[in-house]
Amino acid sequence: MSFLEYSGHTLLLHNYHTRWCEIDLITLAPNLVIHAVEVKSWKNTGSWLLCHPLSTFSKKKIRLLRNALKSFIEEFSDDHTIWKELLQKNLSPKSIPLLYDLSISFDLIWIQKKGDIEYFQNLF
Repeated sequence: MSFLEYSGHTLLLHNYHTRWCEIDLITLAPNLVIHAVEVKSWKNTGSWLLCHPLSTFSKKKIRLLRNALKSFIEEFSDDHTIWKELLQKNLSPKSIPLLYDLSISFDLIWIQKKGDIEYFQNLF
């Protein structure tokens, strides 16, 4: 998470579960975009990688992630406790937009064997 925090993101929820899937991280960027982040940590086998993490986003997986984020928004849209960190940064409750009004980005963070990080934003 420190990678995203360095970019100014605020963690809203970690490992959000629905009946169908899990979103690893849900963050809020400084530009008030909600990021649903899938985190992958795959290691090379020999000199080749079995598959690139981007290839794991099938049509079904995309649909499940969208539905999971929709569930998150429905569950927390009126719950201002999720905005606790933002309120601590001197934002008044009136200046905090509703979750329904925010833009959304589905992202992937790939942590590679040597600790290198690749961050893919706005995948779908």
